[in-house]
This record gives sequence, structure tokens and C-alpha cells, in this order.
Amino acid sequence: MSRRSIPRVRPRRLRHVFAVTTALLLSIVLTTDALAISWSANRALTGAGSGWGSHGGLAVSSSTVAHAVFEQAVLGSWGVYHRRTTNSGTSWSSPVRLSSPAIGEAGAAVVDASGSGVNAVWLESDDILAGSDTVVVHRRSVDAGATW
Repeated sequence: MSRRSIPRVRPRRLRHVFAVTTALLLSIVLTTDALAISWSANRALTGAGSGWGSHGGLAVSSSTVAHAVFEQAVLGSWGVYHRRTTNSGTSWSSPVRLSSPAIGEAGAAVVDASGSGVNAVWLESDDILAGSDTVVVHRRSVDAGATW
């Protein structure tokens, strides 16, 4: 009986086939992503002066409604503000101050949204960094951030 020899695939050729296949698939994925995504121009959510955003400062409550909470220094006092968009970020509402104007500082704001319910949480104190008398504050909107 004769033995048939099994053709051997050379590792070098196999690496070449793998590299070409990977490059082809990657180019298809990148082209597809580039065609599917478009970005609008940058829009400032804070006014002139100092502003600060925290992790968790943006929440989406529907396919077109989103909420942003951020810190803004106005006349030397840091406050927490909310803005919302109802058209997927094309335009944003005027800022609404959520934190108490009687407090010296407010910050580290986060927001969560689901349907028409929006919850915002942040810190308030006369001096947040010192930690003196710092409290966690919560506000809720039941009409998708139109009122608080």
C-alpha cells in the first residue's frame, strides 16, 4: 500500500492569508462605521468663565432627549446646572440652576434618566474640598427635565 502524502500548508503562506483576510475585514468594518456615523459641530454647554463636567454628567432618556448636568462658576460661586436637548443635541435649553444659590459651592453632579423621569445628584457645601458640612443633594424631574 502506498501512503498518500498529505499536502502541508506552509506557516508562512498561512500567515499571509490570515493577514490579508484580517486587513480586508478591518477595512470593511472601518468603512461601514465611517458611513454610519456623522458628528455635529461642537457646542458649548457652559457659559463664559469656569465650567466643569463630571463622569456621569450626561444621560439619555429617549431617542431624541438627553440631559447634561455640570458645574459652572457664576460671580465666584460654583453651582450645578442642567440643560436638555429634545432634538438629539441639535440645540440645548437654557441652563437651569439646580443647586441652592445660598450655598458657597456645588459640584460633582451626575444625572440619570429613563423616559420622563430624570434624577440629578451632587454635593453642596461652603467648601467642598475641605469637606466641611458637605451634603449630597438630590432633585427629580418627572417631565423629562422641563421643570424640577
